[in-house]
Amino acid sequence: MPFFCKFARVGRISPFGRSMKVVFSVVMDRVWKKVKGWKERFLSRAGKETLIKAVAQEIPNYILSCYKMPVGCCKDINSMLAKFWWGSNEEKRKIHWMGWERLSRAKNDGGTGMGFRGIEEINKALLGKHCWRLATGGSSLLEKIFKSRYYPNNDFMCANEGYQPSYAW
Repeated sequence: MPFFCKFARVGRISPFGRSMKVVFSVVMDRVWKKVKGWKERFLSRAGKETLIKAVAQEIPNYILSCYKMPVGCCKDINSMLAKFWWGSNEEKRKIHWMGWERLSRAKNDGGTGMGFRGIEEINKALLGKHCWRLATGGSSLLEKIFKSRYYPNNDFMCANEGYQPSYAW
């Protein structure tokens, strides 16, 4: 049963008082609906590659840049994309001739990869970008809020997780 919240239409989630797996099910449902719609069409490998790279891996970008997605959710999305790539469906499971990690390698890295990006790696990169902004200093409102709450006497690199931190921290 999908979890819907009032901000789901604009790409925002409301994580308060819910397990993170339930919160991120909105994103997983959105990716699943796209992939499921494509499965009904006959697509070449190049078409599937383009759809995975340009659409399916871009759907969760806003959420991934704000929150750390649980590893289980990342694996579920990667699994959906792998099943789409190999042509599996609910009735018939096809053989996955290569693992997703191997497909995620760059095309010029040994010639075996397709250059797909893993959701967990995308999440780390986007959150790392925000961490870099906080570490190098700036005068954004978000930095002032985080500084007053999580590291009032230190700099960002010496900050602790704290007691019951927000999902965005």
